[in-house]
Amino acid sequence: MSSRPGSIACVLAMFAIAATAQDRDAEGAAIASWQAALRANLARLEQGAWARAETSGRELLEDLMRRLKEGEGSALLLGAALAQLAAAEAELGRAEEAAWHWDLARQLDPAFAAGAIGGLGPAAARLETRPLRRRGEAAPGGAAHRLDQVSPPALLETPHIVFRASAEVLRSFPRDLSVEVVVGSDGRVRDPVLSGSLINPGPMVLSLETLFGWRLESAAISGAAVPVLLELDLPLTRGAVDRLGERLARSSAAEPR
Repeated sequence: MSSRPGSIACVLAMFAIAATAQDRDAEGAAIASWQAALRANLARLEQGAWARAETSGRELLEDLMRRLKEGEGSALLLGAALAQLAAAEAELGRAEEAAWHWDLARQLDPAFAAGAIGGLGPAAARLETRPLRRRGEAAPGGAAHRLDQVSPPALLETPHIVFRASAEVLRSFPRDLSVEVVVGSDGRVRDPVLSGSLINPGPMVLSLETLFGWRLESAAISGAAVPVLLELDLPLTRGAVDRLGERLARSSAAEPR
């Protein structure tokens, strides 16, 4: 893999500098361990060991989401883990998971805007060029309607629809944090666009992993399923999910023009 600006190797070097201040406190051992895990997984990706890299990457991401503290360099570290996982998923043919994690990585830190994963494999190279959707817009090359233009989607309960965490973790979420997604005509959630403060990215990404597993009854116009833009407040607690269900139930379909 090349070490061009933006590559994961360069990102890890950037994080080593950003983490220097944190290394002097009790978090230092954990940070060093995470950095070592990222470097080991980078080696797996460079060797084409996609399945091993995906398994190790998911384990690392789970650990980071639950234990990473707010601080300088935290978004960069979490973004590196997301980018590695996205590359492995892309090479394994898991396109939707790869796109979700790659979109999140690029929004966590501008270091992932370009050049981070393209040298890891052909599918990762294609993923790297994927346009990032902007708030209020449909996915590039696609279409999406506003909620007031459609018969609204409906939530389908799944075992993982609600984000559960301690009161301390829930209090750590900024009040202005939200995500806009596209609910496809198949009822799957795609193309997350974040808004608000990203100062505590670990729990935020954990909540978004819950969101990726959502399934909805699709929105419709004249009985035909259509994609729709949907805004969600984070975290996705039971109360937030119930309020969303009530909002969708109150929404009325607009006549298509």
